[in-house]
Amino acid sequence: MTPVFSSTRISVRVFFEKNLREALSEAYRIEIPSTVQSTRDIGGILRTVIEMVWQGVEVVELDFQNEPVASGSIFDELAKLFDTHPKEEVKRRLKFVNIDVWDQNLFLHLAKMRLEDLKKALQPA
Repeated sequence: MTPVFSSTRISVRVFFEKNLREALSEAYRIEIPSTVQSTRDIGGILRTVIEMVWQGVEVVELDFQNEPVASGSIFDELAKLFDTHPKEEVKRRLKFVNIDVWDQNLFLHLAKMRLEDLKKALQPA
């Protein structure tokens, strides 16, 4: 499917607000179970939203609004995009905006680890 728009910006803050379920349901038609509480779950939802938005938009910008996240679980869930999409595609289509330098380094570290694991898994035994 050809993207309809060139880019969209998603505020990461919405994933920590009380109205997360309503906002995602309204904007992306995603139903979130009431059991979602952990940062791992939030990261998984964020990854799902990115993949859904990519169906109609070429680039997704995650705006961290200069707020530190400091969650390995969230960034590991985002790094899982490298498990299912080519490295160059993720680098081109996912942009971080106003991200804390420590969070950026955490994401890069986790993405690198996932790519190394994927490379090892693809090597012949």
